[in-house]
Amino acid sequence: GELLAQPKRVALLACLAVQPGGYLRRDTLLALLWPDLDTDRARHALRQTVYLLRRALGTGVIVSRGEEDLGLDPGLFQCDAAEFCRLVAEGKSEEALAYYGGEFLPGFHLPGASGEFEDWLAEHRRELQAAAISAALAQVQQRRQAGELARATEVARWAATQDPLNELVHSVLVELLGARGDAAGARRVYNA
Repeated sequence: GELLAQPKRVALLACLAVQPGGYLRRDTLLALLWPDLDTDRARHALRQTVYLLRRALGTGVIVSRGEEDLGLDPGLFQCDAAEFCRLVAEGKSEEALAYYGGEFLPGFHLPGASGEFEDWLAEHRRELQAAAISAALAQVQQRRQAGELARATEVARWAATQDPLNELVHSVLVELLGARGDAAGARRVYNA
């Protein structure tokens, strides 16, 4: 609870958790999280935040690579968003969707953050949502080929709720509903 009550700690943890390759440069973190501070004060704030995170999570969770890189030990820390991305990359769409919990850091706001952090957060949200839609469409295709139209339709409906303005998802859903003989349902989705 104490850890989550501090937005900078949450932001630092999130940045490290979803970093492809596992490490981020300290200078990158300083620019994202402490843009208003001079270099010395920003580095002190980063060291203090890392210290408090290590105290809360255990000393081995946040790891350093040299003097300038920080990361998380994947054996000690698991992130659903990172696991989701790994499974998507491996083509395991059904398993991946089990990890997708919706928007990345929903409602999260970091007071005093740089525009770069806001851009970083928005981009990760878009990337994860797009990957979820892509995984859902792959799952729809697999279910459809297996003759499981009811399950394919269920996944397509889920995808439509995740991205209500995605025309491709809606056209797939309309097509599935039509294939299942639900012309009225297909018309409702089309009209919406």
